[in-house]
Amino acid sequence: MNPPLATVIAAAIAALTAVGGYLSTQLWKRRDEKIRLYADALQAVRRYEELPFRIARRADSLPATRTARPVTRSR
Repeated sequence: MNPPLATVIAAAIAALTAVGGYLSTQLWKRRDEKIRLYADALQAVRRYEELPFRIARRADSLPATRTARPVTRSR
């Protein structure tokens, strides 16, 4: 009572398709996570670069505020 060859081939094709779909989905998921991680890292760098400018802004024109030394960026 061996199954016909066509049934075995159909089952093998279905299994390969399922495994291929799973692997493809995992690859895209990993790629999306990597893209999101890099985007978050670039945002953190950008916020860090803007930090001296945020600190150097004066909130008002009081004499004590105007005499404060501004923060300079060194490159």
